[in-house]
Amino acid sequence: MPLTLTDSQSGKPVKPLHRPTPAYERTEDGGKALVAVLAPVPPTWVLFPITLDSSLRNGEPIAAAAPLADGDTLALGQKSFAVAASTAEAVADTPDAAPASTTCTVTVRFRNAEIARSTAIKSALIGTDPSCGIVLAADTGLAGHHAFLAVYEHRWHLFALTEAGFTRFGSDTPALAAPLVRGESVWLGDVELTLDYEELDPLDFGYQDEAPADSGSDPLDAYGFGEEDTEQSSAAQHPTPAPHKSQWTTTSVHAARDNQFQVRALALCAWLQDEHVKAKPLSRPTPVRGRALDARPTGTDGDVDDLERFATRLKPNTWDPNALFDVAAYLWAVDLADNARWVLKELYRQNPNDPVVAESLAVVARSQAADAGRSNDARLADIKRAFKYASVAAKLRPQDIHLLELVRAIGSEQTLLEMAQGGPSPRRRDDRP
Repeated sequence: MPLTLTDSQSGKPVKPLHRPTPAYERTEDGGKALVAVLAPVPPTWVLFPITLDSSLRNGEPIAAAAPLADGDTLALGQKSFAVAASTAEAVADTPDAAPASTTCTVTVRFRNAEIARSTAIKSALIGTDPSCGIVLAADTGLAGHHAFLAVYEHRWHLFALTEAGFTRFGSDTPALAAPLVRGESVWLGDVELTLDYEELDPLDFGYQDEAPADSGSDPLDAYGFGEEDTEQSSAAQHPTPAPHKSQWTTTSVHAARDNQFQVRALALCAWLQDEHVKAKPLSRPTPVRGRALDARPTGTDGDVDDLERFATRLKPNTWDPNALFDVAAYLWAVDLADNARWVLKELYRQNPNDPVVAESLAVVARSQAADAGRSNDARLADIKRAFKYASVAAKLRPQDIHLLELVRAIGSEQTLLEMAQGGPSPRRRDDRP
């Protein structure tokens, strides 16, 4: 269904919107300025502000992309509307992609020659108008505001602001809105766009909605530590992870509701995340002592009392490198790989020059990539992460033959997975069969 609006002043319905639509306001010199873009991102429509302080939703300024809901009130420049209906149907055969960073490089080609390379941060207008973030020459045949590129929920999207639309690899049917894939080309007429961006690890994201209210008591109590061990109390605290309201928005770490140990392990990581949000990493962290994780978990049984002891040990300093690594090693040993990887990623964030942490991340990611029960896309994403971290460790210890062999072995596994996926090369029009 389209986006249906009602003009607040006249009370009359506006012509339903079926495609991405720019919202303009009149300027003092009689011209017009683009203030926002309304675009479908299933399952709803999203308002992307262009000129800050010119767009309001329910009376509040919009500083970032905002999903619309039935009953919302919108102020777009000098006009105001009520949202009568806001739904968007999912696009069939949408390709999967790893979560994307908020910065991407856009390479523009025209008549088989590169004519521009720009960096887009969160969004960019594309066209011939000087106000665009990616300004192209008039001989490209594009309109002033031809298209809008934006990242939303960790995925880059392209929205055509003209009826001509754009075409994707393998299809000659024009599209008006679609998520993009790293390395894949799309065409605005004869103008070819190719995106490159950093793919994020889903485990960089958070565990929960927000930190428990500060009651003045021991913060560990809010997560079920120090209390009587009952399934009811621990499960009530963190039955499943939910999106965090900071820059982290999703998580792939889960706990079985009927497994008290898994729920409590998740609660330990959630507590750590809250503490790490409050306190910055150590400015001069010490390297982790000892050796990297074993290639395979030992499969030992977990004990809630062990988690209690780890929480007590970490309470004075939740960034203690050796304490955090011991937690990660324990979670890895009891076969909670996702939780272990998250703790290792926190260590890596604090000290990206620790070879033990980097190698351990490679070990965990490689093990998960070997799981034949997961999708090929997920396995390929993990083997790439394993190669990245193994390479980091090898650069930090260039004389370590074991690390050089690990990089070689992971590289071979990545090649095999890429061959199974049809190869890693960018998809461009010249590649069509």
